[in-house]
Amino acid sequence: MVLTTPRTEFVSVVAWIFIVLAAIAFTSGAGAGVWMFVATYATPMNEDASADYTVASFLSWDWEVTPRVALVGYSVWITVSLLVLVTSVALAKRKRWAHEVFTLWMGAGAVLTALTTAHSIWFLFAVNWLVSPVGKLLIYTSQLLGIMMEMFVVVTFLWIIRRLRMPDVLAEFQ
Repeated sequence: MVLTTPRTEFVSVVAWIFIVLAAIAFTSGAGAGVWMFVATYATPMNEDASADYTVASFLSWDWEVTPRVALVGYSVWITVSLLVLVTSVALAKRKRWAHEVFTLWMGAGAVLTALTTAHSIWFLFAVNWLVSPVGKLLIYTSQLLGIMMEMFVVVTFLWIIRRLRMPDVLAEFQ
């Protein structure tokens, strides 16, 4: 007689949520990458034009987004989304390696989101380039809502990691 560890709904729900999210991210990244490649084919004229429009020029650093840089960004987005999708499917199948890798993804996501939260908080104090009181109110409100959402994501990811490390869940991956 073979005894099997009962499967928890927690792992199945988490796996399926991330299967759906990763599939959406992969599809949107692939679509945007194709659109970027077709719409802004890397010509010298496009390279020069995009140098005039840097991202976050109001911050202390500039990031020149050329079509080539954008394509690299979309390629990274597509690759990470595909890796999360594969890991989530394997997690649903209770593969041991997927448990470890998925926990790593959750940790990386928590750290990156925490860094984004810190940047968002810093941004609240760097909005003095807006002169309109209504504009400042709108920016502050959207930033505060974003910070609350980011903090919720960090807490949720940490909770998922903690729950994935519980003995009943670990037993499923033996």
